[in-house]
Amino acid sequence: MGYAVVGGSVNRPITIRNTGEETLSALSFSMVGGNSSDFITGGLTESTIAAGASKTLTVSFSPSEGGLRATSLHIGSNDPGQNPFVVSLSGTAGTAPSMITDNFDDNLIDAAKWSLEASSVQLVETDQRLSFVGASEEGAESRLSLLSGQPTYGQDWEATVEATNSGKSLVVNSRVRVSLEISGDSGNHITLPFQWYFPQPPAKPSKIFIGEFVTDNVASVGLTEQFNATSPNSVLKVSFNATSKVFTLSVDLDGATNGYQWQALSSYGVAGGGGAHNANWGMSADDKFGIALVGFMKAAGPGYGTLSFDNFSLKASSIVPPVITKHPSSQLRVIGQRATMVTTATGSPLNYQWYMGESGDTTTPIEGATSASYTTPYLSGGASFWVQVSNSLGAVNSNTAVIATTETPQAPEFVEQAQSVVATLGQIVTFSPGVTGSDPITLLWKRGTTSIPGGTASSLTIGPLKTTDAGIYTLTAKSDVSTEVSDNVYLAVVTPGPATRSVPLGGNVTMTANVAFPAGTPMSYRWKQGTTLLDDGDARTGTHDKTLVITGMTGGHAGEYTCEITMHTPHNDVVGNNGPTVLAVVQKPTLNAEHLSEAFDTVQVAQSVNFVIPASNNPTKFTVSGLPAGIKLDAATGRLTGQATAAKLVRGEVVAYLLKVSASNAAGSSEIQTVEWKVMPLGAAETGNFYGLINRDQVLTDELGGTLKVTVLSTGAFTGTVKLASKTYAFKGTLTKDNDEAPFIVHASISRKTGQALLYLDFTVGTQAYEDENLEETLAVVGNDEEGEATLTVFHSPWSAKAPATQYVGSYNTAFDPQGGDGPAGFGVAVVNVTAAGIVSWSGKLADATVFTGSAPLGKGGQVAMHNMLYVNTGCVQGTSLITAGEYESLGEPVPKLLDGSVYWVKNEQPQLSTTRTYKLGFMLNDVKVIGGLYAKPGLNKPVLGLLTDALPNANASLTFAETQGHISGLEMWNVAINDKNAVTVETPNDFGIKLTVAAKTGNFSGSFVLKDPDPTSDAETPPTITRSVTYTGILITREGFNRGVGFFNVAELPFINGEVEPAKKVTVTPQWSGSVTLE
Repeated sequence: MGYAVVGGSVNRPITIRNTGEETLSALSFSMVGGNSSDFITGGLTESTIAAGASKTLTVSFSPSEGGLRATSLHIGSNDPGQNPFVVSLSGTAGTAPSMITDNFDDNLIDAAKWSLEASSVQLVETDQRLSFVGASEEGAESRLSLLSGQPTYGQDWEATVEATNSGKSLVVNSRVRVSLEISGDSGNHITLPFQWYFPQPPAKPSKIFIGEFVTDNVASVGLTEQFNATSPNSVLKVSFNATSKVFTLSVDLDGATNGYQWQALSSYGVAGGGGAHNANWGMSADDKFGIALVGFMKAAGPGYGTLSFDNFSLKASSIVPPVITKHPSSQLRVIGQRATMVTTATGSPLNYQWYMGESGDTTTPIEGATSASYTTPYLSGGASFWVQVSNSLGAVNSNTAVIATTETPQAPEFVEQAQSVVATLGQIVTFSPGVTGSDPITLLWKRGTTSIPGGTASSLTIGPLKTTDAGIYTLTAKSDVSTEVSDNVYLAVVTPGPATRSVPLGGNVTMTANVAFPAGTPMSYRWKQGTTLLDDGDARTGTHDKTLVITGMTGGHAGEYTCEITMHTPHNDVVGNNGPTVLAVVQKPTLNAEHLSEAFDTVQVAQSVNFVIPASNNPTKFTVSGLPAGIKLDAATGRLTGQATAAKLVRGEVVAYLLKVSASNAAGSSEIQTVEWKVMPLGAAETGNFYGLINRDQVLTDELGGTLKVTVLSTGAFTGTVKLASKTYAFKGTLTKDNDEAPFIVHASISRKTGQALLYLDFTVGTQAYEDENLEETLAVVGNDEEGEATLTVFHSPWSAKAPATQYVGSYNTAFDPQGGDGPAGFGVAVVNVTAAGIVSWSGKLADATVFTGSAPLGKGGQVAMHNMLYVNTGCVQGTSLITAGEYESLGEPVPKLLDGSVYWVKNEQPQLSTTRTYKLGFMLNDVKVIGGLYAKPGLNKPVLGLLTDALPNANASLTFAETQGHISGLEMWNVAINDKNAVTVETPNDFGIKLTVAAKTGNFSGSFVLKDPDPTSDAETPPTITRSVTYTGILITREGFNRGVGFFNVAELPFINGEVEPAKKVTVTPQWSGSVTLE
């Protein structure tokens, strides 16, 4: 039944289901035995239930006393097998903590304190609801649903959010503000503010501040989605667990479909909190909880995150009024001696002040006498003393202690004897007799005849108690006058019984009061059920003995049992008990096949599992055999958790796992149920390689891009690497999903070097977007003054030996054509090769002769993603192209496979001392066109490019050179003849020594030419000639609309600087410029 305070109540439904084939009739309900008056049935007036139907009975738990309360519900009917049907009921009753109940004023603010402390938390689900209303600066409101009843400190409660006035924004300066206020009727309260920060862009929460609000001038991001009635799945929950004193906040925004990870950047101070946010506040036991919400909103965008505070707890600590339990004793002392007086008091905290005179006379306070004891100066005569004990709740005065004096030394005298006690194992006890007499007096405590080490004070404290501490204690007081011994002090130590015991219906139970006591001391016992003293009968024996036996356990025997233990000493009878043991009647657990089938619903590999096996009659142990790998059973609770790592396949078909499930308790075991649990494998779109390019983010990649590679195994486990410019970081994890209908997510928090913030990666797998296209995702970093978010262009690469990329296989001659800009002017060339395993590799040269090679997985749609770091990590080339897959026409002629796309090509300015000669100032070409195709090698006795041979030996092709800097004047175009053996003849006269070689098998071509110019550094009438030898490189591309060879050359600049001659510069050190070459 859970928890209820004395005087309150809690209701629980009980479903009665007719599983037979006939009508269940003559229904009756009665509570039998135990604390039956605390349990009431209601809500069901019909006395019949049709076959296969069910009805609900409400049981109300209204405890009259504290502690565990129990009884048995007997359901009578025409069921011949179980009449009555017995249901064991139990609940825990408690009372509010003992605190002052007056309304507080400023002087009583510390009368009772509640403190906010760190603690681990588990959310408690109840049917109770609490109401509160709050508003933002712009007037938008949100409201918690009404709580049934008024919760007090001793009750569990939970509250959820609903919204009103949704048309007004809850965002102020890009911040959503939430303030949780808990207050009492007296007006004392605490406020815990926190807020979410939305940077610009994007419109997603990226920071959380706890404590004081931050008020900087951040422009509004224009969020359009308010927390309103159209978003019913957005819930804020506030709950309080009275048993663990735990208070919980949680916010669920539309199911957290994107699983954002939130990062707390500051924490709320437990002690003080700063500003007006005090961590302690006054509240009385009768106060009601009130909560105010100031602004609440969910983030705009396709998915929402989850924010939860689960590390705050409410704990009560009372300030107890002072009570004097032992007053200072009057004494007789010899003149010239000193007297010591001691008082004992309860309460917290306590202050002491001793006075001379009669009790209540405060005119003569003793300076410095502010502890529980006071020792006088050396006495010259008699005097009176008293002490006042106080705290913030008041003050109490002790009796007057009269110190009389005499000139004759007095023998030791025990004016007060210590009290014998029956104590509990682990308890701490103190014996404090009162001793008077003339000093010096030597004191010594003994247990039996054995002296106690260190036992030389007037009081003796023992504990935590062990059973071996039981015995008879005495105190010996010895002076020059005589030696006196105190009365015997008897100590018995009780070992408490178990808090609970479960006994099968009809079973037997034996309970024994275990107590260690002084040998020979008479002891007596009396058992109680609740507050009722028991006598033998009703299947009970030994009610007046140490051991109680119950034979044939029924519901009436259920309840709380204690044994009253009396130790009979020569002076008095001392009473204790062995603490309560709650007996609960249990029946064997039952497992319902239909309910089990519903619980073990079909799941997918890597899908999170978290549910409890449904069973009745309070099982204490569960067993399950045949579980899929990756799923774990908590045998005590029956909770299954984890992620299945494999489906079960038989001849390639998915079949269910066959589980054997049983539950047991003290009454026995249920029947073993066979349950089918089907685990579906991950789909082809959810496993394999995922590859992506990272855009040129300033923070993350220094605008040099990067790559992402993730491999997802059939188990749902993944490994991957993120390359940011020249730095590579590895990560691993397991797929997650927010709910059964959501796709799987690769979520990773990626560590970098010490001092750098984590990288946060999230992207979805298995969606239709991967079939033929790329999917844009994000890689974010937040913290340590480093914030950035880079876009990922991700695609799926499903290829393997079993699923070859046949339609894409081949070698593609490819050109890279800059579309304007201040960079190199020629065509970069490369061969792109695709294997059946779906691996793309490339090798070539860019137009400034920089070599670039690499490899990557091929996308399912034919995507080719290139990324190369260049120029000692100061530049890069990156971009995505697409292969148009080849097919075969009906006539048997292949349709050409084409490669098209674009890349960006960046070279940062090089260091001043760099010896590079090509484009030292750098360049940024954002659009370099990629064009290529499967090379069509000419047939036997056929020239390349399909050139005609009819006019040979006359020219059938042209070779064209171009260069933007204007240093190759006169070279522009030359006619060439390429015969059926692909031998080349260049037209004459050939003043530039042009040479050309064509490799028909691969489509590569190369050559050279010589430039001869007057030396501009010479003053001679006929200056000498500067000779520059130049090589060029190209590739043949055979595709419709682009059937030609293209390439590049690099030529040294003549020694001119801004039109002026620089004699010291030679062509061996002058800058080099790129030009283009075309063969068609």
